[in-house]
Amino acid sequence: MCNPIKDSNSRGLTAGSGVDKAASTPRSSRWDSQRIRGFLYLFSSKLNQLTSNLVLCFLIPFLMVLIGRFVIFSDIPTPQPLIEDEFSYLLAGDTFASFRMTNPMHAFWEHFESIHLIVKPSYMSKYPPMQGLILALGQLVFGSPWVAVVISMAIFCGLLPWVFRAWTTVNWAMLGALLATYKIGIVSYWTDSYWGGGAAAIGGALVLGSVKRLVEKSTSGMLAIFSLGSCILANSRPFEGLVFLLGCAGYVLAQWHGRYKEKLPLLAKNMRVSLLVIIIPTLLLMGLYNDRVTGNLTELPYTEYDKQYSIWTPFVWQQVPDNEPIYRHDFIRRAAVEWDGGIKQASRHYPMTVFLNDFIRNFQFYFGDSFYFILLFLVLFLIGDGTNLMRSIFFKQPNRAAMGILLFYCLISCLILDVVPHYTAPAAALIYLAMTMALRTMSEYSYKKTEVGKIFCLTLSLFFIVSTASLMSSNENRFLFPKKHFLEKRNRVLSLLNSQPGQLLVFVHQGKLNDPNDIWVYNQANIDASKIVWANDMTPEKNQGLIDYYGNKRTVWHLNDDAKLTLAPYGNAKAKTLISMANAP
Repeated sequence: MCNPIKDSNSRGLTAGSGVDKAASTPRSSRWDSQRIRGFLYLFSSKLNQLTSNLVLCFLIPFLMVLIGRFVIFSDIPTPQPLIEDEFSYLLAGDTFASFRMTNPMHAFWEHFESIHLIVKPSYMSKYPPMQGLILALGQLVFGSPWVAVVISMAIFCGLLPWVFRAWTTVNWAMLGALLATYKIGIVSYWTDSYWGGGAAAIGGALVLGSVKRLVEKSTSGMLAIFSLGSCILANSRPFEGLVFLLGCAGYVLAQWHGRYKEKLPLLAKNMRVSLLVIIIPTLLLMGLYNDRVTGNLTELPYTEYDKQYSIWTPFVWQQVPDNEPIYRHDFIRRAAVEWDGGIKQASRHYPMTVFLNDFIRNFQFYFGDSFYFILLFLVLFLIGDGTNLMRSIFFKQPNRAAMGILLFYCLISCLILDVVPHYTAPAAALIYLAMTMALRTMSEYSYKKTEVGKIFCLTLSLFFIVSTASLMSSNENRFLFPKKHFLEKRNRVLSLLNSQPGQLLVFVHQGKLNDPNDIWVYNQANIDASKIVWANDMTPEKNQGLIDYYGNKRTVWHLNDDAKLTLAPYGNAKAKTLISMANAP
């Protein structure tokens, strides 16, 4: 009934898909036609010419991201930060661009408390420093943090052919890299926001590409690449990076089973350079960074923030919330207790619902609507005669190793509640590798002398390209949370304030009817040097203390964001309200 899945270790797509094989087919077959075979052969030949040069393999996806993104720049300009996380990362970037690890605690720190940043014992983002370093590079070199975000995604996409070549044929490696670049490299919220994704994805790619080569030969160069990737993961997404590293370590140990006496001494010998040049300096810098930000070598800024503001950890095993800390601002309490707490409790009460929602959200990010197309195909083949195909996709080496690491990563990641796509960034290269391996195996499948696999791969690729192009500029693709109304409010307020002469101090009252995720109080690293200083509205006495601190250097405004948004001069009941607009229901 069904031809067995052909295995090939040859170089090109022709071997991977079987298009160079001269098996004759009935003329009556409409699907397995000479045109399809000829097209695939021609495409494979041209691809062979491109993939013979490793530098060119890097440059094609790399330039595809840069050129593609800036070609559509007039339609999709520089993104504006809207999410709390983005403002926190931008604070880190501005701090590093000022050549400081952190900022001193402000004398009136209570006025500057906000979501995802700490104001004591120093004023800094709570997040690991890697994304902030990328933003700082963009700010210093290009005058725009966002340019470095795009470059980081271009580097990730450029690395993919090198990563995939360790696991599959070079032509399929290039095809997989191009599909990944097209889907998330040119336009996605990883590229069009300041949240990050690129940094951890680069770290994961370096680890995944080197670990397969390390199994075969533990050279000093590959160990250095592995160490560099590991250090990037530790400083971008530490927990998810650790899970990914454990999965890769398990793969190495399994492959070396029975050869530990031969492999481990060589590993230790060649690891010395990486330890001295990469790992030890990185650990020392991490400790120094923690000490400067939190006052403790081993205390991460993230855990320091949680101690001060959070009642829930992000992990599934916490069943009872911690005692509420002292909240000086209601919007922080509502964000921590009601909004975040609501998500955490829903995740515990309805784990399967939340898991399925996270699964669909993440795989839609990576594959778009093609995800449902793939599911439909798999169901049809399982109903029909897909046993051999499924066995080859998941259990044939090296597919089995890659799928095993991915399965381990997914299972352990379930310990985190509410997983969004950039949490999975360490495994981004692995996810697209699994896709590439599955497509290659499917392309070899035939049924009743009809090469169904080739037809499916062509159809899926066309559907993937068309569906991605149609949704590329959509809000669903560009933003995880669009926040269109907050963008409108923020632009209107900033336009008015920036038109005012001199320096400004804006007291912000965020009422109970305001969305707790629409946060105004974010400032630059040097608060006192900013044109606009955003401060939390507190008691008249405390507000007056901050006003006196600035003397007559700043005009003072009051922004009230509650049932409606109003902006007016501070302390004058008769003053004209310059902005008044209704909030979204």
